[in-house]
Order: sequence, then C-alpha cells, then structure tokens
Amino acid sequence: MQKANASSVSLNSDQAVYLERKLAEFAAGIGHELNNPLASIGGRVQLLMKTTSDEQLRRDLSDIYSEVRRAGDLISDIRLYACPPVPVLDNVNITKLLQSVVDSFTGLCAEKNIRLEFSQPLSDPIVKADYSQMNVLFSALIRNSMEALENDSREFVKQITVSAELPGNGVEIIISDNGPGMTDEEKEHAFDPYYSARQANRGLGFGLCKAQKIAQMHGATMTVESAPNEGTRVIVELNCQ
Repeated sequence: MQKANASSVSLNSDQAVYLERKLAEFAAGIGHELNNPLASIGGRVQLLMKTTSDEQLRRDLSDIYSEVRRAGDLISDIRLYACPPVPVLDNVNITKLLQSVVDSFTGLCAEKNIRLEFSQPLSDPIVKADYSQMNVLFSALIRNSMEALENDSREFVKQITVSAELPGNGVEIIISDNGPGMTDEEKEHAFDPYYSARQANRGLGFGLCKAQKIAQMHGATMTVESAPNEGTRVIVELNCQ
C-alpha cells in the first residue's frame, strides 16, 4: 500500500497557519450563530414527535431531527479542529480504551453487516494522554472505516480490525478496513479539513483531520496506508510511559 503521512499535506506552512487562523475565527462565530437556532429547531421537533399520532409525520420529524443533530455534530467537529481544548494528560491504559471504543461500535457494525475485531496486545501499554480526546480520535477512525465499507457496493465480507503493537518504547494503534481504499489524490488530501473523498465514500472528510489534530496535540504521528480496492490502514504512534 502507498502511504500518506500527516506531515505531507498540500499546503505550505504559511498557508496552513493562515487557514487555521481563519478557521478558528469562523468556528468562534458559527457556534453562537447556528447552535442556538439548531437547538430550538431540535426541541420543537422532539415536542411535535411526542404529541402527533400521525405515523408518517413522526417519520418525517425523525428525519428532520437526525439532520439537525448531524449539523450540530459538524459544527462541533469544526470547533474541535479550529479551537481544540488543551489535553488533560493522565495515565491511559490503551487496551482498556480501545476495548471500550470497539464495544461502543459493535452493535452498529453488526446492524450494517460489518465485522469489527479487536486484536489485543500481549501487555497493557500505558500512555500519557487525554482519555476523552483519545476516545474521540479512535472513534473517528472506526467511523471513517465504517462509512467507507457501508457504501461499498462490492459483494464481500466487510471487516474492520483494531490492533495494537509495541515496537520499541512506543505503541502503534492500527485501524484497518478492507474497503475501497483511496486514490493518490484522496491520500494527498486525506488530512485536509474541507476535502470530501466522496469516491471513497468517506463522508465530509472531517474524520481523519480531526483525528490528526488530536494526535498532533499529543505528540503522536498518524500515517495512512491505502490503495484502490486494497483497503485502508491508519496507524497512530504514541509514546509509552
């Protein structure tokens, strides 16, 4: 598989700084301007769902509420990427963290006929990290793989594998899938926040860049290995205690 590293982005350093500053300004305003009306719409929709007896209307309202939540999640992703909170570091057991993340996706993957497997390391590596942010990071990577597999029209056994390896003094967490993979162009833009890899069916492109931002804040590296029809592997390297 060919690799895309988080350091090999298509922007130069000045452009990247400018983009992040503008994105931070945008995120600061968008939360106030959009979250309040979205909360109001969502509240009204929920109230109507409780009071109506019309089943078709209930289904329509449920669809509206789902889209309101999706818009809210996108705003949260933008704010996280543009204005990430400072990590609150503590000793984190990577095995237990990954098991918790995998467990949270087991039911959803089963509904979509996707196998989700966790290959535990022989020992329990401990890293200095923000537990909540690591949870968001690995959840984003699993969701990214799940979206790619869900929209893959080929007939095959769809699978996501989560594993951890212990090379030297670090730990490598690997999230791999056997989905459609990425083209060279998609790998080039893999960490760009606004790029939409629709050909790979990977949603709005915020999953990988959000994960990368959290990894950078923890002094970790993230690498993507992928090729068309050969699946995708995302490797996150963290330093152990």
